[in-house]
Amino acid sequence: MKVFRTFGLFMVIAVLLSGCLGFAKKQEVPEVTQDELPVAEFTALLQSSEDAGIVGAAGPYFIISAENERVFISHSATVNLPRYVGRTVQLKGIFDEEGVVVVDTLNSLSNETSRKSLYTDAALGLKFQYPELWKLDKSADAAGRTVLEIAAYDVPEDKRDAVDLITIERTENNKKQTAQEWLGLSEELTSSKPSDEGAVFQVSYIGANQLEAVKRTEGEANIELVEFYVPRDVYMYRFAHRAVDAAERDMYRNAFFELVASFEFVALKADAKEVTNKIEDETDPNEPKPVVMPKPTPEPQDNTDDDPSENDETSSTTATEQIRNAVIAATRNSFEGAPIRYEFVADGKNVQYFYVVYRDDDDELVRDLLYLEEANRADSKISEAAHFVEGSVSDWKLESGEDTQRGKAIVVINVSDDSVSEAIEVKEGYRLLELSRLGVSMQYPKNMYWAHNSGVYYFDTKPISGTNNIFTFAKDADVGPHSDDSRGECTVFEEESYCFIITDSVEGDADYDFDYMLSTLRKL
Repeated sequence: MKVFRTFGLFMVIAVLLSGCLGFAKKQEVPEVTQDELPVAEFTALLQSSEDAGIVGAAGPYFIISAENERVFISHSATVNLPRYVGRTVQLKGIFDEEGVVVVDTLNSLSNETSRKSLYTDAALGLKFQYPELWKLDKSADAAGRTVLEIAAYDVPEDKRDAVDLITIERTENNKKQTAQEWLGLSEELTSSKPSDEGAVFQVSYIGANQLEAVKRTEGEANIELVEFYVPRDVYMYRFAHRAVDAAERDMYRNAFFELVASFEFVALKADAKEVTNKIEDETDPNEPKPVVMPKPTPEPQDNTDDDPSENDETSSTTATEQIRNAVIAATRNSFEGAPIRYEFVADGKNVQYFYVVYRDDDDELVRDLLYLEEANRADSKISEAAHFVEGSVSDWKLESGEDTQRGKAIVVINVSDDSVSEAIEVKEGYRLLELSRLGVSMQYPKNMYWAHNSGVYYFDTKPISGTNNIFTFAKDADVGPHSDDSRGECTVFEEESYCFIITDSVEGDADYDFDYMLSTLRKL
């Protein structure tokens, strides 16, 4: 596209210099003395002659006057005209001797950010809203990062450092680090890097699904930078706004925060093309119909003189249990088959997420990720965020939607047709893994990769390759003889012996609590 635009510009210059082709009709200009040129004053849509394909245009920009005639504009010494292309403007200037307007002042009458476009990019793995009038450019840098840059107008690449930009980057995160680990922050969210001097870090919850992120701010006045870092499996996403123009900073900053608030992860498809739609055209025939959840009935309170502070924790726990019980009651008859297990995300803020495992009409195990918005409201609704089927290599394969809650602490409640079992809390820093080949579940450190083969599960802090991993897990009968550089940690569960085999020659197992992991074994 840039090649054709450049060619068109050369054609316009050649025409203007040679005079070989006919020009568009010039504006009629009253006869005036040399020291007095007529005033030009219009309110109209500013357009680019190049984009409109006007050959031999008398100026690079034009408007359509109230008399339905083209009024060409040549330049302005005081206004950045490209910035206002596509906007309704109120402009003032003078007609030169050729009847072309030289702009002196210009005010935009358009609302820059009220109308939105929805950008969906499955190859990048996300969607978000941004101002419909603004320009978005996608590229990849030398480091392999996918980069989106959004500006209020079509800014040449070599001039983008001089204007405000909203940037979205995706970088490989093969270690599956959290945002805090990625930025090298301490538990107190401080950094010792010289490049972070003066920067401020804080935990934030962003996006339509309130994902945990780290917010970083630095600088002051016109060089202020705001960034959000949010991880997704083997990727790290960075959302940033760099403020350059003090006059436009607030507008950009508000548009940036609205974009960040609207973004959602979508299922990744490597060969997918990006799609941009106006918001009013956005329709999704597959959007799940929400389920209205009945409000849990508050338990009667005794009018005692007990210190209220002593009952705060009990009251909070009771309210949480009531919400979970109400969710189970409202949804257990809403699936193809009876639910087997509910997994409630323990750190739910404004939104309560939970997984449900059940059998479909073909008697296959499936899993849904659902969410309950504003649990304390009478009109709370439950909607679906993702759907899983049994995987051939892993326990669950994402079939639709996005698993935004993967790896978070959860509370597991097993259910049957007529009963609800005791809740199982998954420890912070651990994930619940269903070892379906062994018929058990177990908690394991969330920073680890795993794979299995013939009933033996392999764990390491890097993607599994070969057999030289930090430890393996299997039934005792499937472990085989221990090598000289390994040792076993075993337990008997449900009359079966299960063992971890730890490889002493591989560093990194010192902090792993094998006794705890063995204590978390549960029958599926």
